[in-house]
Amino acid sequence: ALGAESPVPVHSPLCYLAAEVQAGQSFDWPEQYTEEAIYVVEGSVTINGAEVPTHQMAVLPGQVEVSVHSAKGARIAILAGEPIGERFLWWNFVSSNRQRIRDAARTWSSGGFDRVPGDEEFIPLPENRPMP
Repeated sequence: ALGAESPVPVHSPLCYLAAEVQAGQSFDWPEQYTEEAIYVVEGSVTINGAEVPTHQMAVLPGQVEVSVHSAKGARIAILAGEPIGERFLWWNFVSSNRQRIRDAARTWSSGGFDRVPGDEEFIPLPENRPMP
């Protein structure tokens, strides 16, 4: 983002930026990625004049510079990147491969995934739901 690069390896072009916008501060987010969004953690911002309140996400037009302003200050997260291909979603499973979702559903049903420590509740797969 903005010329800085994380040492964490990634497998597609992306950006995650946490920022604190001071009261009265503005900045321009340059056109960088095809898919971009700003999530407001605290406070509020205006993006090209449209207000985005706390706990709301504004999906940006992508590859277009936008102006961000906060009258009273805000904490935000900017999430951006390039599309990584078609994704399939079924229940809590997301993959670019339908067979992986089917395999994960079988693994889930048989108790094959590690449990979250301290959480003993098991939620079964939904019945009569179409699977991709």
